[in-house]
Amino acid sequence: MTSPGRAVAKARSARAKAPIAVSALCGVVGGLATAAAFEPWTLPYLAPVGIGLLVVGVRHGSRTATLLTGTLFGLAFMGPVLWWLWSSIGPGAWVILTFVQAVWFSILAIAFRWVAHLRGWPLWCALLWTAAEQLRSTWPLGGMPWGRLGFGVVDTAWAPTLSWVGVTGVSFLVALMGCTLAFMVLSPTRRPSGLLALMAPWLLAVTPASAGAVLPASPLAETAQVGVVQGGVPGAGNRLSAFHREVTRNHVEETRGLMTRARAGGIAQPDFILWPENATAVDPIRDVEAQSGIVTALAAAEVPIVIGSIVDTDRADRALNQGIVWTSDGSADRYTKQHLVPFGEYVPFRSLAERISSRVAEIRRDMIPGSDAAPLNIGGLAVADALCFDVAYDDVIGPQVLRGADLVTVQTSNAMFLGTAQLEQQWAISRVRALETGRSVVVASVNGVSGAIGPDGTVLSRLPVRATGSDVVEVPVSDRRTLAVTLGPWPARSAVALGIAGLLAAGVVRRRTRSSRTEA
Repeated sequence: MTSPGRAVAKARSARAKAPIAVSALCGVVGGLATAAAFEPWTLPYLAPVGIGLLVVGVRHGSRTATLLTGTLFGLAFMGPVLWWLWSSIGPGAWVILTFVQAVWFSILAIAFRWVAHLRGWPLWCALLWTAAEQLRSTWPLGGMPWGRLGFGVVDTAWAPTLSWVGVTGVSFLVALMGCTLAFMVLSPTRRPSGLLALMAPWLLAVTPASAGAVLPASPLAETAQVGVVQGGVPGAGNRLSAFHREVTRNHVEETRGLMTRARAGGIAQPDFILWPENATAVDPIRDVEAQSGIVTALAAAEVPIVIGSIVDTDRADRALNQGIVWTSDGSADRYTKQHLVPFGEYVPFRSLAERISSRVAEIRRDMIPGSDAAPLNIGGLAVADALCFDVAYDDVIGPQVLRGADLVTVQTSNAMFLGTAQLEQQWAISRVRALETGRSVVVASVNGVSGAIGPDGTVLSRLPVRATGSDVVEVPVSDRRTLAVTLGPWPARSAVALGIAGLLAAGVVRRRTRSSRTEA
């Protein structure tokens, strides 16, 4: 009779000898399925399937197959998600960033294999996935949070859970679903318990949704009227720097037109007006023409205007990307962009980068990031501001809401990404932030996507992409804190700490197993 220990060893040996092509196929198909959860495909329920395939591929093959599976998964996942880099910045940037991100998934695959013999390994794998999301969102070069699972759930049953556990917690739940699917495939003799394990994360995700459906939310009594101006960019629409004077003039004229309609009664009178990032691509304090345009717009508006501007520093090769509150008394509160785009707003390894992409040569000054920010005071409203890619990072909007912001604004250019999926991906992230914080989010872009989002993630208004346009939108304002905002960075920190603990525990188990085999 074969002992249980020998049976387990035989099963492991069989998995190790499985064709490497099977593991590779799991990696590629799993990566593509996970990518399909995001724009432009928007098939979010494929994400758990994709992660399940990754786990199966890692556990099904040899050690070499594990590394290959993780790498192929990363390439197949991040390559399509970041495809917009190809035409916006250059093929070289897309290739480099995709490969850098794929390295994280190679490491993740090794970590999955390392904890494979722990009890409750699907839980440990889900924690490791969540920890890897956090780490790749911070390093290298400030990280790339694109592709976080929590960003792909805005129109799903999981969406209300964002206000409970935030993007990090939802990523963990989706990853846990995928890992429990893999558990059922890899442990056919334990399918009843596997089914219960699979149901647990679904129940955790759906319970807040059910509660929200059963318990009516208390109405938000206060609202604000926010004017959104999308001035447009001449020509193809993606060369803002070449037409920056026209862009500023467009925003001035569109603001005047907006106020003409408001005074005629066609739309409401705004409490303040939001212009996008790079509405003035020169310092409006020092540049006479830019400042003159702002003065003209303020005279027509008679309310504060929040203007995205490039601001000079004491060094000619450095600048700031800021959202500035302008009133009839001049500039007031400011927000400085915290998360700058490598090779877009500053150029690491400049001499090498200029050989890879001709676009890099157009970036003559490097931006300097801002630090921790307080909400802007806009006509008595406390407003959390974010500039473009800031919206994808957890340490920008949430902390401002925690400090009293009643409303969120996102100022973005996005002109260089026109015609790519990046616009819709960023718009989806803005909707996620509304759900997470329980705040309305108003977005102003130079030529798309601009609009307003309610605290429940619903789209209240959206202007056509590429066109010049404006609107005044009534949005709810609130001072209530969601649990996700209250928890702040702790879910992410906990995932990283627990992931490390799982790796250490797996090391102890492996050492004990080797010792027992040696003694036997």
